[in-house]
Amino acid sequence: MATVTGFDLNGSRAGLNEARAYVENAAAIDLAPVATVSAVGNFAGQSLRISGLLPETRIGFDGFASLSGANVRISGTTIGTITGGSNGVDIVIAFNASATAARIQTLIQELTFASTSDAPAASQAVTFNLAGTVRTAVISVTAVNDLPQLDLNGTASGTNGAASVREQTPTAIAPAAILTDADSPSLTALTATLTTRPNGDAVESLALGAAAAQLATAAGLAVGYNAATGSLGITGTAPRTPIRPSCAASSTTTSATPRQARTGPSGSPRTTARARAPPATWPSPWRRSMMRRCPTSTAARPAPPSPWPGAAAIRRSASPRRAASSMPIRRISTVASCGPN
Repeated sequence: MATVTGFDLNGSRAGLNEARAYVENAAAIDLAPVATVSAVGNFAGQSLRISGLLPETRIGFDGFASLSGANVRISGTTIGTITGGSNGVDIVIAFNASATAARIQTLIQELTFASTSDAPAASQAVTFNLAGTVRTAVISVTAVNDLPQLDLNGTASGTNGAASVREQTPTAIAPAAILTDADSPSLTALTATLTTRPNGDAVESLALGAAAAQLATAAGLAVGYNAATGSLGITGTAPRTPIRPSCAASSTTTSATPRQARTGPSGSPRTTARARAPPATWPSPWRRSMMRRCPTSTAARPAPPSPWPGAAAIRRSASPRRAASSMPIRRISTVASCGPN
């Protein structure tokens, strides 16, 4: 067994512990790249325990250190076996007679740290217990602005959605749509744009259903439609529960790009779209229906029953009625914004 005569995580610098910096979602960093170890004898029968790990913590081996199964190797020489390391469980490396102070020093210098969390703790202390001598590496984590994740068709393949509808029948364009953000407590904006309006701006538009409009008013959200651009905008602050926008139209194709008001370290917005399974409930004032108004005949006709709480009858202008199958495809895009942490 060895007698530890020196164990310093930060080398020649003052103190015996180490301080490192890590940026969320970045590549792994070395935990103690200048660590020093000195001892009399080898470490057979002794161990290195690494604790303070979180479920998202990933400790790796780099450079001269490697794993072969459970065997820990330094430049090809096995110096012990490893256990633990998953879901925050302590890592324990049990050493054999080949575990000299020089090899253990190399091992510690080659250990790496990374985190898989999109909402990591601002600081994490990783403790090294080498044969009873304890040192700590404190990692300061810089969070980044994770993007909203928007999927218009929920668990189905892809991230866009499509819907077709008969005239005078309200239809949810994206009833399974999911919008979430890993680290933002609120949503601040949603924009749905009818990008093609072949029958004209005056007769084709997007709107909230009556029930949805009441929810928006109660939540203090501002709703406005721009006929010139075909954009329905909803702004304000609402809980971060997934937004479920739905529209009604004759035949539509939807595409969506989430957007945040916040920006990353570079100061520029970033976009992404990822699939997520929808939760069982949608307890949010953002749960609404956006209605598509289409031209219709002059003949009186009762409005169809609303298939969801925010639905409203399609408003129609006096123009010749057309068969549903002949109506052109309208393309709708949606953009969502999330507020700061």
